[in-house]
Parts: sequence; structure tokens; C-alpha cells
Amino acid sequence: MPYRGDDSASLGISWDSLPPRYLKGLSSYIVRWETSGSSASQVDVGTATSYSLGNLPWDTEYTVSVRVEGRVGQGCWSTKRATTPSSDTPSSDPPSPASQTPVLLPLGSLASIVDCPDYDAPATTAGDVESSRNPQTLVDFVKEARKGVETLLDGETDKVQAMQKLVGCFGTEGDWNSGSVYLFAITDDGQYFLAPEDSGLAGTYLDLEDGNGCDVAAEIARAAKDEPLQCDSLGLAEGTTPPDEQNAGYVEYLWDNPADPDDGEAPGNSPKLSYVEGIKFDGLLPGKLFILGSGYYPDWEIPEGPSATTDSGGGGCALVRGTDSGNGQPVGLLLAALALASATCLGRGVFHRRGGNGR
Repeated sequence: MPYRGDDSASLGISWDSLPPRYLKGLSSYIVRWETSGSSASQVDVGTATSYSLGNLPWDTEYTVSVRVEGRVGQGCWSTKRATTPSSDTPSSDPPSPASQTPVLLPLGSLASIVDCPDYDAPATTAGDVESSRNPQTLVDFVKEARKGVETLLDGETDKVQAMQKLVGCFGTEGDWNSGSVYLFAITDDGQYFLAPEDSGLAGTYLDLEDGNGCDVAAEIARAAKDEPLQCDSLGLAEGTTPPDEQNAGYVEYLWDNPADPDDGEAPGNSPKLSYVEGIKFDGLLPGKLFILGSGYYPDWEIPEGPSATTDSGGGGCALVRGTDSGNGQPVGLLLAALALASATCLGRGVFHRRGGNGR
């Protein structure tokens, strides 16, 4: 929200907090601002959800960005332009963040701006996988999703567009994302192309060991390339039938269960059995393998009863908002710091590898 004082202009910025489920992984919010041709400045505002930029020149356009810093990584920048008032604008006090107009772009809105292909409801859904926790049901679910993903990305060559499409069509709650079960997709060098929309992982790189020292991205890639697995078995895949096709397999590791509020810090402590398939999209990812998968948590006791609720997303979303300088009407910075922006951010995410046992 732009406003002016007696001698200079200011911009007031505020954003929604991460959902409570994900605050345990939050370190701080970073605010960055710059004008055309100038170097950017930034400040770590801790866990505050608003910040005021003061002593700014009149009638100047700024690019303002916000991102989340987590304990094991960071979101991509959510960016919007805002212009400071002209010198003849009546003086006003800094606005209260609580009085600002509510966010106009709701969580999950990426699906409404992406042209998803028409398809029949899948024969096997994420809900089926969670309720059955059966390896074959998991395989069927991934194969159903693969048909839609191949249709969606047919002929696509733009990585940003691919991420937006995948997250918008397959990363929102519904047939493909329910409770603790969701689809994910990474390349064989670990870049996320698909994750639950409110996780903000699309565009970042998975470079993380679980609590047993398993390099999760590398193990997923080995399974998708039909290479020998190297991580210790958790006994989750015992008795399963190996896939008939090439470039497919089961993977076992410890991970964060998004439906379990007691799972601890990322990467999580819940045993997970995933099934992945490698797909070639030469026009989109020349020389790389696109890996689509999903998984479930065999030991997870699903709550029962009317009071049992789960947080179905795989991460959090911070929304930036502001107002237009011309007439004070709301314009959003209206962006998801860990959702929509992450789908369009291709810089390498900082998912640090942990040494030792990963703790």
C-alpha cells in the first residue's frame, strides 16, 4: 500500500502467514525491493507478516518481493510492482495491515488460470490410495496420472509453463491430492516440477537426506532408471510385485506426512513407500528424465470420526497484498510466495544436504 508522509513516500506491505501446520519449518520472511536500473535491497523481517518501506522518492515504481526462508530451504520470490505517490498527494499515515482489503487471489487459484485438459475422473484416486494403502492401488494411481500428465505436456517446451500446468492441474486438492497422498514429479537431477500447490516446491531442487542418510532424490532417480537402490530397506516393499515395464520402481524413505501434525521437522520421520515412473519429454527436458510418482505412509493411523481433519496440502503459502497508488483501490501484490511464484521460479532452491544421519 503506497502512502506519503510530509517529506517522502512510503510503501506498506503485508502478507498472510503460513498455515499453522507449516510454521514449524519457518525461519523468516525476506522482503526485497528495487527500482529499474538499481541494485536490490532486502531485509529479513523474522516472522512478522508486514513491513513498511520509508523515505522513498515520489512517483517511483518499485518491484517488491517476498519469500519464505525455511529450515531446510527457501521459497521463490513472489513479486509485484507498486508506485509511490506523487508529491502532491495528500499526506496520510501508514495504513494498518489489519485494515487492508483481504487477499483477492485465494489459495488454489492457480488451477483457475491454467487450461487443464478435459479428462474423465480417474479410476483410481489419491483417496483410494490413502484408504487402501495397497501397493497395487498406488501403481494404478500413478499410471492414471501419467496418462493425464503426458497429455498435458505434449509438445510443451517451456519449463515455466510446464510447472504452472502441472501444479494447477495435478497439485490441487481433489482426485490427485487428498490427505497424505499427493502426486510429485522431479527430474533425474532433482528439480521439482510437480508438488502440492501450497508446498511451493515447484522449481526448487530436492537435495536432502532423510533421517537414515538416504539421498531421497538420488534414490528416486535410481528407481526410475532401473538402477540398483542404495538406501537401506524399510521393509515396506516386501512382497510387492516388481513392475513389468522399464524405468519404474518402488522407493522407501522417511518423509514428512502432511496429514500428521506430529511428524516433526522436514524432511520428516514417517516411513513412506513411493512408486515412480520415468518419462521422456525430449522437447521439454532434453537429456533428462522426468519422474512422476506418489506414495503413502503404511504406518499412518488415519483419524476417524467427525472431528478428524487433515491438512491436505504438502506445504505452505504466503500471499502478498497491497494497494494501487492511484486511487487507493486494492491491487494485490496478490501472489503466493510459496505457490504460484515457486511454479515460475527456476533458480536453484537451497535444499541443503544434511550430513550424518540427516538431523
